[in-house]
Amino acid sequence: MIVRSRGERVLGVLLEEQEKRGGSLPFREFMRLALYHPELGYYAQNIREVGKGGDFTTVPTVSSLLAKAVFEWTEKIRREVPCLRDAPVIEVGGGSGAMAVSFFRAMGWRRFFSFFSRPYWLVDVSRPLGEQQERRAGKGRVRRFSSVGDALEAAGGKAIFFSNELVDAFPCSVWEMGEGGWKEVGVRVEEERVCEVLLERELPDSTIFLQGGETFAFGQRVETHEAWKEWLAEWSPKVEAGAMLTIDYGALAAEVYRQRRKGSLRGYWRQERYEGGGVYSRFGMQDLTADVNFSDVERWGEAAGWKTSSIAPLADFLRRWQGEGFGGEDGRFFDLQDAGGAFLVCEAVRR
Repeated sequence: MIVRSRGERVLGVLLEEQEKRGGSLPFREFMRLALYHPELGYYAQNIREVGKGGDFTTVPTVSSLLAKAVFEWTEKIRREVPCLRDAPVIEVGGGSGAMAVSFFRAMGWRRFFSFFSRPYWLVDVSRPLGEQQERRAGKGRVRRFSSVGDALEAAGGKAIFFSNELVDAFPCSVWEMGEGGWKEVGVRVEEERVCEVLLERELPDSTIFLQGGETFAFGQRVETHEAWKEWLAEWSPKVEAGAMLTIDYGALAAEVYRQRRKGSLRGYWRQERYEGGGVYSRFGMQDLTADVNFSDVERWGEAAGWKTSSIAPLADFLRRWQGEGFGGEDGRFFDLQDAGGAFLVCEAVRR
């Protein structure tokens, strides 16, 4: 039996997919394989930790403030939307389980009475992260699903959803402004090396091209998350009534690429940030991500039947539900020049 090295298997996968698509891959497909290939993908198999001991950190791994604020938001939804009073809270993309643990603590004494009538469910496609969630949140204390559709069916079509750093984990398309207009960035394997190519493709329905897209200079790169749009459109019609909170790093279309000529695509490996050619290194062994255009989150959400009630910086969301006066590490989440401004929070409802 011939045993191939990991590098040989990666090249084999890329060459096979490249041949299927006529000699090159859109970057979106490269990213999908790098993150979600069932045997080689980062999220599917190779991520081991989220936080200071992993490749990257998230807000819940360094502070409980966000979970406490999300809990208070869910309580407001239950008060204002009677049909959601006993609906489950569904965290989509549960990460390490740190958010779930802090959410339970925020519930306090109400947790005992809410465990069965107001359950907390998790949706995640990552096997390694699912194992972390069960270890941290406690096996049997939360119900896990592999898809939102399955969770919605179990919930009878009514649920309160929230996600933190989920949209950026969807494979993104990359576009470059050239002499003839926008072209999609693709990749091609040549002599066992991954090279970039520019492809003629129809532009997606993104606000980045509708709001000032014609003013970008030659060489400007942007990313679009239409994979998230497709995912949202797939399950949203099954929602009879719901509320959704989307938290991620990014900005509105007018700001997301300000002074960022090379776009926002990057990789994270062992807390180090890699851009440019670095995103093609360590296939399946590092995270790949890009900032989220929240104008698209709003536009695509409303196309799927969600009504946006607000989009605000994380700092404003935390002040609304947690008040002021937090210092130390938590202080940066209230600072608009720091994490408090780098993250946005979108609230939406569907009735």
